[in-house]
This record gives sequence, C-alpha cells and structure tokens, in this order.
Amino acid sequence: MDKVFERLGALTHIELRLGQFESSLKSVNTEVSGLKKKIDEFESSASFMSEKLDEISKNSKDFSDRIQTISKGTESIRSENIALKANIRGLKEEMENVKERQIELQARSMRENLIFHGIDESAEGEVEDCEEKIKPFIQDKLQVTKTLEFHRVHRLGKRQPGRTRGMIAKFVNYKDRELVRRILFDCDHGNSENIKKFLNEYKVGKAYEYLQSIFVKEIFYHPISAASEICYLRAKCTPSQRLRDADHTMWIMVRKVSGDIVSAFCSCTAGLGQTCNHIAAMLFRIDAANKMGLSSCTSIPCQWIIPTETKTLPVRIKDLTVKKSRASTEECGLFLDKNYSYLAASLDMLVNCKCCGNGLLEVKCAMVPKCDVCKGFCACNVPDYLKFDNHVFVLKKNHKYFCQIQGQMAITGRKWCDLCVYTCNGTHVQRVHFDDTYFANVTRQLVHFFNKFIAVEYM
Repeated sequence: MDKVFERLGALTHIELRLGQFESSLKSVNTEVSGLKKKIDEFESSASFMSEKLDEISKNSKDFSDRIQTISKGTESIRSENIALKANIRGLKEEMENVKERQIELQARSMRENLIFHGIDESAEGEVEDCEEKIKPFIQDKLQVTKTLEFHRVHRLGKRQPGRTRGMIAKFVNYKDRELVRRILFDCDHGNSENIKKFLNEYKVGKAYEYLQSIFVKEIFYHPISAASEICYLRAKCTPSQRLRDADHTMWIMVRKVSGDIVSAFCSCTAGLGQTCNHIAAMLFRIDAANKMGLSSCTSIPCQWIIPTETKTLPVRIKDLTVKKSRASTEECGLFLDKNYSYLAASLDMLVNCKCCGNGLLEVKCAMVPKCDVCKGFCACNVPDYLKFDNHVFVLKKNHKYFCQIQGQMAITGRKWCDLCVYTCNGTHVQRVHFDDTYFANVTRQLVHFFNKFIAVEYM
C-alpha cells in the first residue's frame, strides 16, 4: 500500500508539473502570438515604407526630368539671347552705316546749294517769286552775265517781324554754283553752304570717340617719290560695333606742302564717300601727334610709355634690398601654376630672408609731379591704388595691383610680398600678406573664365 500511495503522490506531482508546463506553454503561445502580430505590423510598415520609397523615387525622377527640361529650356533661352545680342549688334551697325550714308547722301544732295542773305523780302500776303528775285541780284550785284538755271529757290524758315529771311538756291550746274560762290565770298550779302550743323558735329564727335578708344592703329607714311607733290598715309581701325571683326583698312592722299586732302578711302560701308568716321579719326590722330611734337618711331627714340620693368629699377630700391645683411634678392622669369598651367606670374624679384622667410618684391614707379611741400613720400599726389588708413598708406584691396600681388604669391607659394612705390618725392614700402580666402575666389573665377571663353576657342 505504501508503494501505491507513493506512486499516487508521484502522479500528483507529475500532474502538478504538467499543469505548470501547460501554463508556461500558454504563456509562450501568447508571447508568440504577440511576436507574430508585431512581425505582421513590421511587415506592413516595411511595405508602406517601400511604397513611400517607390513614390519618392518616382517623384525624384519626375523632378530630375523637370530639371533637365528646365535646363534645356535655359540653354535654349541662353542661345536665343546670344543670337539676339548678335542680331542687335548687327542691327546697330547697320543703323550706324545707314545713318552715315543718309548724312552722306544729304550732304551730296546739298552740294549744289547756296544760301543768300540780305535780299529784300516781299510783304506778308504777297506772292513772291524767289527765282525772279535772285536772278537780277546775281546779274546786277555780282556782274554774272551767264544765264543760270536753278532746280528751285525758296526762303528759309518762318517769317519773323523785323527780320529778312535768307534765300536758298539749288543750282542745276555745279560749276555755276562755284562761280557764284567765289564771287559771293567777299560780298556784303554773304553766303553759306547748306550743310546742316549736325552733319559736322555728328561726324566729328564719333571720330573723336574712335581716337579716345585707341581704335586707330599705327599710321604708315610713304612719300611716293622725292619729286611728288602728294604723299600716302595708311592705317587700320577697329570696327566700332563688332570689335572681333577684321580691322577696317584706310588710306589718305595728302599734299605735302599745303596739307590738303586729295583723296581718301576706307573699307567700311561709308568709306566710298571718302568722309567716314574712321578717316576722320585717323586725321585726329595725325593732328594730335603733330601738336605733341611727336615724330615717327623710326626717326627718334620712343619718348612715351616708358617701360617700368626691373631693368629700370632706381638705385634707391637697390639700397633698400641690402639693408638686411641676412636678406638677398634674385631676379627671376615666368612662374607657372602647378595645378592650372594657364595661370602664370611674372615677378620683379624674389626675396630670400633668414629672419622673415622667403617672399617677393613688387616695384611700382608712380608718375606723379614733383612736390615742394612734402619732405618725404608725397601725400598731395597719391597714386590711385593707395589709400590713407590709420595714418599710413596701404594698398587698396579692390585694386588690380592687389589681385596681381596675391596671384604672384599664390603661384610661387610665398606668403608675403613687399610693395615698393617709387616716386620723385620719396619711396613707400608696404608688406602685403597672402590671403587664402581672397585668392580662392579669384581662382574660381579665373578657371570659369578660361573654361567658358578661352578653352572653347581652341576646341
């Protein structure tokens, strides 16, 4: 019996353990169900995220397509803009040529005209035959017996009280007009040629602009022969509208003694009329050279635009370079940039200093007048690239010389440069340090300019 009870107790214990196991199994099932639910939720979220990613990818592709379309449209607009600018330049040049031709034709159409002053005018309201009035005047006053013919004769302008209007006559024959003009020259009634004031003002103004813009190139002279009364002048001129086009070729034949112009020609549209702006600009340059007392380059040494290269360094600069016993200078040639071979720098001198390190020397010779007031470097006539800051003169950072010095330091790899400004009143020296940020921006602009405008010309 004891064994039976013992076995029953064991069965009861086993039943208890089975109940505990069943309870644990239910708990596991519950947790598994929760995990399964979470997995389903995760899969649902993953599917949603995948859909969103697909949607984003699709939208990104749409945006990319739109950007490409906009980019193509921008390029098309840019091309059209360039074409329009070219057309506008062409139209401007054509308008300029048409205007010159119009003025030329107007001048030619009026070359047979003369204006007479002081001829009595009929009372207001009376019919006046101007031709019948001018014929007796020419015969009686000028003693011209030749029968003259006119295209038309009329008064100038509107009537004004107390003022006799001038009378303009257009001759049929140019020789008749010249005959009358020569006799009228010293006559009290006077005469003038009917060339409007704006004709000369327009041409002179445009021609002088060409001279100021240095459009007229070197002028060549040929005497033809020692016995010849005329000489030959030839030059080229930059086109006023399309600067990249071929230069206009022009020549003038001049009398050696009197300076009268015999004939002229220019290859521009208005050049056949012998009075284009380019020829006038050439005459302006000859006149300017004559007034300045300049001769041809083959007659005397060049006296203007004297170079300021290192070989013309004043002695004072040399003295400055040897003040430090540990410093030495070295002449050099052209340096090329290591990364961009199309960037180069030409230096005045390299400076090697044991206490300051290696640097550069840049010399500027300022053309300023002699000052009797200042004892040292003149503050009365300061070069445009210097400014007064904190009681000292410093180089302007927005001036091209500052960019030049920064470029020299960047290409040579040196960190400072002594700017020496020499004048007849004294010398100014400033140490300029390298600015990484400044020249990084300059480099980007230089590279962009080279790739955009220069490299494409060689491809």
